[in-house]
Amino acid sequence: YMCVYMCVYMCVYMCVYMCVYMWDRTIHLLHLQGNSTASSDVQQTTVYDYSNESPPQTCRSKTLAFESRFESGNLCKATQVSQYHYNLQLRTDLYTDRHTQWYYFKVSNMEAKVTYTFSITNLMKKGSLYQEGMKPLLYSEREVASGRCGWSRVGHHISYHPTEPLGEELLSSGERQHYTLTWQMEFLWSGDQCYLAHCYPYPYTKLLSYLDGLGTSQERKKFVKRETLCHTLAGNICPVLTVTDFSASEKVMVGRRGVVISARVHPGETNGSWMM
Repeated sequence: YMCVYMCVYMCVYMCVYMCVYMWDRTIHLLHLQGNSTASSDVQQTTVYDYSNESPPQTCRSKTLAFESRFESGNLCKATQVSQYHYNLQLRTDLYTDRHTQWYYFKVSNMEAKVTYTFSITNLMKKGSLYQEGMKPLLYSEREVASGRCGWSRVGHHISYHPTEPLGEELLSSGERQHYTLTWQMEFLWSGDQCYLAHCYPYPYTKLLSYLDGLGTSQERKKFVKRETLCHTLAGNICPVLTVTDFSASEKVMVGRRGVVISARVHPGETNGSWMM
């Protein structure tokens, strides 16, 4: 009896799961189709390649311009698949052949109030907060110049799903499954300089600037000691701060228990840096 019950349960579960999955994929493809009416007029073209020192030249004035050759940028390639649709591939975390779950890149030469579609096709995690309602982050230089907030969550028709075969892949990973994050959005200004990111960036330079600021206060120096814990594989200093009352006797200092606080184990965990 239990065997029959379990078989029926599993059959029903799989049928419901496949129906929901196929419905989600159908809606996703319909959104892309509605945003790609000019796809027959535009051949798939690489419009950005991180390995090239200069961006590819294009005669299409309405093509977006991408850039990631700045601190913490990690876009590897951008391919235009229709007039307003771009497939994006990320560089893996440094010294790895995987770990692609965050992004940070610059985009310009956009048209205002036009619906663009972005698809990041080589993400690694099966699950994502984008499935729970999270949206990409946008920074607009024009918005900042106008006295408004620079960073804001944007996007609609957001989906996260297994990547379908797209020809040449960035990672020669055998049977490793990639996932695609797709979203649609509109820019408020034409010709703006914008940045798109997974979370609020916190680059290494900002960390060093913050630590240097701590050292300018004579009052803080009584309680904060800055040292070098080690050097990273890239040769950067990994600092460690000791926070305590250094005026105490050596006997008291030796008897104290320590509390270790660590943040941002992985490059994409910038929220950990902000919390720290």
